[in-house]
Amino acid sequence: MVRGPSWKYGNQDASEGHVGTVIHYRETGLLSSRLSRLISPQKSLGIVLVAWDCGVRAVYRIGHQGAFDLRVIQFPSNLSTIEFIDNHN
Repeated sequence: MVRGPSWKYGNQDASEGHVGTVIHYRETGLLSSRLSRLISPQKSLGIVLVAWDCGVRAVYRIGHQGAFDLRVIQFPSNLSTIEFIDNHN
Protein backbone atom coordinates (compact mmCIF):
# COMPACT_ATOMS: atom_id res chain seq x y z
CA MET A 1 0.00 0.00 0.00
CA VAL A 2 1.05 3.58 -0.63
CA ARG A 3 -0.63 6.95 -0.15
CA GLY A 4 -4.01 7.27 -1.85
CA PRO A 5 -6.04 10.23 -3.08
CA SER A 6 -7.46 11.07 0.38
CA TRP A 7 -4.11 10.98 2.24
CA LYS A 8 -3.98 13.59 5.03
CA TYR A 9 -1.48 12.10 7.46
CA GLY A 10 1.72 14.01 6.72
CA ASN A 11 4.79 11.78 6.81
CA GLN A 12 3.32 8.95 8.89
CA ASP A 13 4.61 6.63 6.16
CA ALA A 14 8.11 8.24 6.29
CA SER A 15 7.49 10.03 2.95
CA GLU A 16 5.61 9.63 -0.30
CA GLY A 17 6.45 6.41 -2.12
CA HIS A 18 7.20 4.35 0.99
CA VAL A 19 5.40 1.01 1.22
CA GLY A 20 3.14 -0.40 3.92
CA THR A 21 1.57 -3.79 4.55
CA VAL A 22 -2.05 -4.36 5.61
CA ILE A 23 -2.04 -6.37 8.83
CA HIS A 24 -5.73 -6.05 9.79
CA TYR A 25 -8.99 -5.18 8.01
CA ARG A 26 -12.40 -4.29 9.44
CA GLU A 27 -15.49 -3.95 7.28
CA THR A 28 -17.58 -0.90 8.10
CA GLY A 29 -20.43 -1.15 5.57
CA LEU A 30 -21.42 -1.32 1.94
CA LEU A 31 -20.54 1.30 -0.63
CA SER A 32 -23.04 4.08 -1.18
CA SER A 33 -24.89 3.99 -4.49
CA ARG A 34 -22.80 6.93 -5.74
CA LEU A 35 -19.50 5.20 -4.96
CA SER A 36 -20.70 1.80 -6.13
CA ARG A 37 -21.20 3.16 -9.65
CA LEU A 38 -17.54 4.22 -9.64
CA ILE A 39 -16.09 1.08 -8.07
CA SER A 40 -18.30 -1.99 -7.70
CA PRO A 41 -21.65 -2.64 -6.00
CA GLN A 42 -20.29 -5.80 -4.33
CA LYS A 43 -17.33 -4.14 -2.59
CA SER A 44 -17.34 -3.33 1.10
CA LEU A 45 -16.11 -0.27 2.94
CA GLY A 46 -13.56 -0.67 5.62
CA ILE A 47 -10.60 0.46 7.59
CA VAL A 48 -7.17 -1.15 7.63
CA LEU A 49 -4.28 -1.28 10.04
CA VAL A 50 -1.06 -0.78 8.07
CA ALA A 51 2.51 -1.45 9.16
CA TRP A 52 4.83 0.94 7.32
CA ASP A 53 8.36 -0.08 6.43
CA CYS A 54 9.59 2.74 8.72
CA GLY A 55 8.03 0.95 11.73
CA VAL A 56 4.87 3.07 12.21
CA ARG A 57 1.48 1.32 12.49
CA ALA A 58 -1.72 3.27 11.87
CA VAL A 59 -5.35 2.90 10.77
CA TYR A 60 -6.56 4.20 7.37
CA ARG A 61 -9.84 4.38 5.44
CA ILE A 62 -10.58 2.21 2.40
CA GLY A 63 -13.86 3.74 1.28
CA HIS A 64 -14.97 4.46 4.85
CA GLN A 65 -16.52 7.97 5.03
CA GLY A 66 -16.03 8.18 1.25
CA ALA A 67 -12.25 8.39 1.61
CA PHE A 68 -9.45 6.28 0.15
CA ASP A 69 -6.32 7.02 2.16
CA LEU A 70 -4.34 4.22 0.48
CA ARG A 71 -3.93 2.54 -2.86
CA VAL A 72 -2.71 -0.94 -3.73
CA ILE A 73 0.61 -1.10 -5.52
CA GLN A 74 1.10 -4.86 -5.69
CA PHE A 75 -1.18 -7.89 -5.52
CA PRO A 76 0.21 -11.23 -4.39
CA SER A 77 0.94 -13.18 -7.58
CA ASN A 78 -1.46 -16.01 -6.70
CA LEU A 79 -4.51 -13.78 -6.09
CA SER A 80 -6.83 -12.05 -8.52
CA THR A 81 -8.29 -9.82 -5.77
CA ILE A 82 -7.14 -8.66 -2.37
CA GLU A 83 -8.03 -11.02 0.45
CA PHE A 84 -8.02 -9.49 3.92
CA ILE A 85 -7.39 -11.80 6.84
CA ASP A 86 -8.97 -10.79 10.13
CA ASN A 87 -7.36 -12.64 13.03
CA HIS A 88 -8.72 -10.29 15.68
CA ASN A 89 -12.31 -11.60 15.91
